[in-house]
Order: sequence, then structure tokens, then C-alpha cells
Amino acid sequence: MKKKLNQILCATFCLYLLAACTQKQTEASSRLFPAVQWNEHTSDNVLLSEAIGNYRVIPLETNDSSLIDATWTTKYLKRNNKFYVSSNSEILKFSAEGKYLGKLSARGGGPEEYSSLVSFDVPTIQGNEEIWVGADDKLVRYDAETFEFKGNIPTSGVVIGMRYIDEEIILIFTSGDYLLGRYTLAGDMKEFLLEKDLSEDVRGVRHPFFTYKGRDYYQRNDTQSGFYYDTKTNKLCEVTFWPDENKVITPTLKQEYLKEFGYMKFTKELGKKYIEVTTILTQDDTVLAILSYPNKEDALLLIKEGVTKIYPLSSIKNDIFQSESNRFLRTFFSCDSDDSFFCTVPANQFFADDVSHADNNAVILEFY
Repeated sequence: MKKKLNQILCATFCLYLLAACTQKQTEASSRLFPAVQWNEHTSDNVLLSEAIGNYRVIPLETNDSSLIDATWTTKYLKRNNKFYVSSNSEILKFSAEGKYLGKLSARGGGPEEYSSLVSFDVPTIQGNEEIWVGADDKLVRYDAETFEFKGNIPTSGVVIGMRYIDEEIILIFTSGDYLLGRYTLAGDMKEFLLEKDLSEDVRGVRHPFFTYKGRDYYQRNDTQSGFYYDTKTNKLCEVTFWPDENKVITPTLKQEYLKEFGYMKFTKELGKKYIEVTTILTQDDTVLAILSYPNKEDALLLIKEGVTKIYPLSSIKNDIFQSESNRFLRTFFSCDSDDSFFCTVPANQFFADDVSHADNNAVILEFY
């Protein structure tokens, strides 16, 4: 009897251990990226070339037609080996070497025009590149080669961001009562996916979508949480990017601080105690993020081949070219590429013998 009781207890204990291990594996697998020691920086000083690895420097050609207004509204994309830049309600196109190729300029009040250029993307649809412009109440489509009008998709608010998945699934992020909706290429609105939250500040959103291991993710502002759209179930699924160590801003924290401090103060109060994840970019298994710490120190986070490194921007020495400072590293938030990482250096901060301020709009620092 005693032997049988011991066998039962042993079996019960083994089942408990199995359940515990399974739970830990489930919890670990629910996190997209490896765990991070947020307050452990990689080095007090590091060379920029060592931090980023292989790189190239690309001055964008300057002429009377290609001038770029380098303000907070400027956004840079690299798609299919070409650079696209939004500036002064136009989208300028450059080759991979920085040669000016032309521009889309269609601002106006007509059905084939956009009243404002809030956001844009360059998706490939059935082998053809298009330029998509997010405007006040619609997404407008143009041919990326000829800049001819191809159609539009009416929306419920200002188009802040977009992601083409297929002809039946286009995710559009707006400033309306519902932040995220599913549309079709034909222009039909299928469903709203994410209701507006007062803690969700959309004013500074540039490109909240990123692709990781074949899936498109949407990051909620300044947080380490987001969503992906499951094409099999047609559902929006919540995901946490890193294990929560109560150090990084989450949507729950934003709601708690909104309730305690009010709309005008909650973001500032959050930033006094928690880390903001202001940018997430990905290439295959490599992840780049810009972090803003409570002491106002910004840092570059790189996850490469399973190894995580955090470099405070103030510790990075620019040994690639002479510049006024390394503040240009903050421009990752407005730069998105389908095959690399890159940031931009304003002409007035870039110094080189063969490139003068008058000869370039901006310089792109690209690395792989």
C-alpha cells in the first residue's frame, strides 16, 4: 500500500513538473524577441563601424527638382533597391546609389489627387510597384514608375500607416474612432479591428508595421506590445515583444497613468520611470530598436544571431565620417527598408571632402 502511494505521489510530482515546464515554454514562446537586460549596456564606448558592421554611405543627388525639406514630416523608404522620400507633399524617387529618378506630385482637391500627404508606402502588387499615399480621408494609389493614378480606398479618418498583405487584406491605421481597419484593394471596408483608446497617441506615428519571420506586426506607440493579423482566422492577435520586467512601457501602464495623471500629463509622467521603445525595425532575424530611458538617454538596441547589445547613443563614436554629432542615429524612426537598416544625416551635419553642404540634400548611412 505504501509502495503504491509512493508511486502515485511520484507520478503526481512528475505531472506537476511537466505542467510547469510546459507553462514556462508557452510563456517564453509568447514573447517575440529574446529577453533583454534593459539596464546593462554593452560598452561605455564603441565605434559606430563596430556596432553596425558592413555599411555604405549614399549622398542623395541634389538638383532644382530633388530638394528635400528635412523636417519631422520627412520619411524615407527603401523598396526594391530604390529610395523614396516624402517632402513638401511630394514623393521623390532615387536609385540605390542616390541618383534622382523623378517624383510624384499630385496634391490638390481632385479625385485623383491627395489633399495632404500624411504617410506613404511602396507595395508590390502582382509584380508592379505602386506608391500609396495616406491622406485626410483616403488612401490614394499611383504607379511607382509612371506616377499615374490607379485608384483610391476611402477611409474613416487620416491615414497614418498602411500594410498591404494581399488584395483582400490591407491594414490601414487611421486617426478615426477605430485605429485599425481591414480593407480590400477594390476599396471595400471589411471590418474595424482596433477601437481608439485615449492612451493611444497617433500624432507621431510614422511606420508602426514591421515584418519578423514572415509575419507583419503593428507596434503600439512607445510600448513593447503590439498585434499581428492572423490571415487564417481573420483576427487581430495581441503579442508582447519582450518579457515584461516592469521596466518598459506597456499599454496597461499607459492606461493606468492616463487615469491617474490625465491626458495632458500621463506620457510625460510615464517617461520619468519607464523605458520607451520608440522604434522597432527588423531584417530577417536581426532586430534594431531605439530606446528612450527615464534619464533622457537614448540607446540603440541590436539583436543579431541571438545576441542582444545595447549601446547608449552618447557612447557611440562616429568613425565613418565627420559629423556635427551622432544625433542622426535618432532618424531610424523615419527610415524603413525591405532589405537593410539605414538612417539619414542632414546636409548641415555631414562633413566630407568630396561632399559639400550645397551638393546634397541628405546622406544615407545604410548597413546590413
